[in-house]
Amino acid sequence: MAVDAYQTGKEYAVLGAKGNAAGADALLRQYEGRTAGGILGGIGAGAAYGALAGSETGPGAIATGIVGGVVGAFAGEKLANKITEYKVDHQTGSDGRTYSYDDGQWTGTERHIDWKGSWLPRLASNTAAAADGQRPVLDYKRTAAVTELALAHPRQQDTRNITLDGTEWHASHGTWTKQVYDDSVSIDTLGAFPVSQRQPADARTATTLDRLTANRQYNNDHYGEDVAKAYVMDHYGRGWNRVGPLPDAVASELHRPSETNVKDPATGQSWTVDGHGGFSRNTYVPTMGGVLIAAPVPADPAETARLDKVRNDAVRSNAAYGAQVIHEAYKETQNQGRAEAQDQHAAAANLWTSVSQRHLAAQEQQRRTSMPDQQAGQAPAAQMPTVQVQGLRRGL
Repeated sequence: MAVDAYQTGKEYAVLGAKGNAAGADALLRQYEGRTAGGILGGIGAGAAYGALAGSETGPGAIATGIVGGVVGAFAGEKLANKITEYKVDHQTGSDGRTYSYDDGQWTGTERHIDWKGSWLPRLASNTAAAADGQRPVLDYKRTAAVTELALAHPRQQDTRNITLDGTEWHASHGTWTKQVYDDSVSIDTLGAFPVSQRQPADARTATTLDRLTANRQYNNDHYGEDVAKAYVMDHYGRGWNRVGPLPDAVASELHRPSETNVKDPATGQSWTVDGHGGFSRNTYVPTMGGVLIAAPVPADPAETARLDKVRNDAVRSNAAYGAQVIHEAYKETQNQGRAEAQDQHAAAANLWTSVSQRHLAAQEQQRRTSMPDQQAGQAPAAQMPTVQVQGLRRGL
C-alpha cells in the first residue's frame, strides 16, 4: 500500500474534528485513581483512541468506535504515583530544555540569579510557552509514555459483577442473582439487620447481562491491540513519525517491526539506534577486579549500511500500516454517517406515510358524513392540508 501522506492527513483531520482533544490526561487520570470507572476523554492529544472504555451496546462494540471516549478508570486503582506523573508531564524538547505540561499547555522555566533591587542575590525564574516547533516533540514523548503505561497495565472490566438500571447483579455458576432484603424478617429485635437472599434474574434480564458480559470480555481480550492502534493513528495522523520512531511497546503489541532495535541480517546480532543516526550494542568487558561492565560498541560502516536498510524498511512498512489504520477508521465513520442518513430518510418516509394514511382516512370519513349535503346539492369542502416532514414542505 503506497503511503499518501496528504490523503492520510485529510482523513485524520476528519476523525479529529469529531474527537476529544484532551490529550493524554484522561488515561493518566485513571492511573492516579481519580475516578471510579466509566468513559474518559481521548488520550492521544487528538482523535484516535476510539471507544476504548468499552461500550455496553454489544459484543465487540469498541472495535467499531472510532473517536470519542477512551479507557475508563480501573475502579479507582492507583497504578501510578506522583513520580510517574511528574516524569510523564516533564519532557525534554529537541532544544535540550525541559518543559512541563499543564492543562494542555507546555511551558519552560529558566532560573537565574537576579541582583536587581537588592545587594543580596535572589533566585528568579522566567516561564514561557514552548515554541511551536517544540510542541510536536513534547506531545509525542508524553503520549508515548502514557500509552506505554496503559499497555504495561492493561485494564480488565468486571465480567461477574454488573450494575444494570441501578441493580447490582452477580454471576455465579452460570446464574445471575441480586441480593434482596426482607424487611419483615430481621436477625435482631430492632429490625436493623433484615435478612437477605439471592434472587435469580428473569430470562430477559439474564440475556441482557450475558450480552454485557460478552462485550466486556471482548474489551478485555482486545484492550492492548485497540490502545496500540489508537496510538498508531495519532502517531502518523499528527506527523509524530517525523519526530521520533514508533514506540517499541506499540510495535510489539501490533507485531510490527521495531524501529529502534534492529537485527543485523548478516550476523544475527541485535543493535540499538543510538539517536545520532548510528547503531550500537553493549558488550561486556572485565575490569581489573574481574567484574564485567557493559561497554557500548558502535557499528562499523558495513554493519551500519545493513542496519540502515533494515530500519528504513521497518519505517516504511509501519507508515503504510498507520495510513491503512487511519483509512479504515475514516471509512467506518463514512459508513456510519451514511447509515444514519438512511435511518433518518426511512423515519421521514414512515412519518410521511403515516400522515398520508391518517389524512386519507379523515377524507373518507368526511365524505361519508357529508353524503346528505351532497344529495341536497351542496359540495363538501376538501382543503388539502400541508405537513412538515424533515424540513420538506409538501401538500397532500
